[in-house]
Amino acid sequence: MKVLAIAPVGAEFLYTLSSAHAVPSSSAEKIRSALNAARFRLRDGETWHLYDLSPFEVETTAATYQRFYIRSGRLFEGRN
Repeated sequence: MKVLAIAPVGAEFLYTLSSAHAVPSSSAEKIRSALNAARFRLRDGETWHLYDLSPFEVETTAATYQRFYIRSGRLFEGRN
C-alpha cells in the first residue's frame, strides 16, 4: 500500500492527514495521474503526491481509510 495526499507544489512534505488516502501499490501511479488530471479536490498550487511508507505508517497516516482504485480502466473511490 502507498499513500496519496494533497500537497503544495514544491513542498510535498507539507500534507495534511485529512487529505491522505491509502491506495494499492500496483496502481498508485495511475490513480495519482488520474486525480491530478481531473484536479480532484485541488486548489491552485496543489497537487496529489505519492508517498511510499511502511505498512504501519500507511494505517496511521491514512486516517480516513478512504481508498481509490482502478477497475476496468475507471477510477473509483471507496471506504473501508
